[in-house]
Amino acid sequence: MDMKRLTHFTLLLLLGVSSSGCDLLQTVEQKASTLNQMEEQIIALKMQAVEREKEMTALKAENRQLENQNKRMTVQLQSQNKGREIASIRTMLPAGDEDMVKFEVYQWTPEQILGTAQAEFHKKNFKKSAQYYQAMSFHYPDHPMVKKDEFRFHAGVAAYEAGEYHAWTMDHLSHLVKDHPTSKYYRGAKLWMGLTHLQMGDHDKFFATVEEFRKKYRNTPEWSILSAHYEKIVQKYKN
Repeated sequence: MDMKRLTHFTLLLLLGVSSSGCDLLQTVEQKASTLNQMEEQIIALKMQAVEREKEMTALKAENRQLENQNKRMTVQLQSQNKGREIASIRTMLPAGDEDMVKFEVYQWTPEQILGTAQAEFHKKNFKKSAQYYQAMSFHYPDHPMVKKDEFRFHAGVAAYEAGEYHAWTMDHLSHLVKDHPTSKYYRGAKLWMGLTHLQMGDHDKFFATVEEFRKKYRNTPEWSILSAHYEKIVQKYKN
């Protein structure tokens, strides 16, 4: 190879090396820039993670406070309900009378209480029926069935027939008379209320009921019940 051709080859070789070096330098710079960006992103993510951890810690603390508050409210409600249950059933029962419902033990549903009350009524187990009707009206006062005249009438009659729960009888039947003046149970409710007055020793109110039926409802089954004893009632009242 002559000197001219060798010089040309050397020049091309040097140019090639120089070009490769520039490309390599650019590649290194690009990689360094990329690494710097990634490092900045990692730092930013770490800072976000720290902030989120702080937020989570604060939320957990707030959640614990809410749980503790909820527990306190639950205990208070249970205490209130327990006192309410005792006031509605146990303290209203005659001394030594058995609580047949035991609501605080079994936590009956409305359907279970009402079904038992109706079943015991038809079997003429009036004492048990009366207690279940009373439990239904107390524990589920907003249940649609409690507002109905049929419920009020059977609850009142069961309490009357039990012979011990006059206050329950008057409560159920007075609601029926007030809220359902056109009910088919209306006259029956007034009759049982009059009989309850008699059992309670309130002869004036009982006799007023008898007179009302004699004047207004002489052709009714309710008057037939009273008329058979009317003379005795009047005579006893006068004496």
